[in-house]
Amino acid sequence: MVLVAILNALDVMAGITLIANIGFLLLPLGLFHFVKGGWTLYTSFKQGFFFEVLGGIDFLGGICCILAYHGIIPVSFLVIGIIMVIKGVFCFMIGGFSSS
Repeated sequence: MVLVAILNALDVMAGITLIANIGFLLLPLGLFHFVKGGWTLYTSFKQGFFFEVLGGIDFLGGICCILAYHGIIPVSFLVIGIIMVIKGVFCFMIGGFSSS
């Protein structure tokens, strides 16, 4: 359960980092989310589940963080950052309530 809470906190942190454009955190969080989202998408597609939204958000957020680190910052990255924060809070609430 602690690992789930840490991963959700990293989702929120990556979203806030993308929104605020905090340079030194963009690359490590971007690489982490790129790998995490890519792995989630890969394993979901391999199992025949082609509607993996949460992994897609991680993957897209990772790409956006990496691009923002390199100076490519379109306005749409703000929306993706907000979606990442909402995803992190949502998953934290769902993960917290499902434990007994």
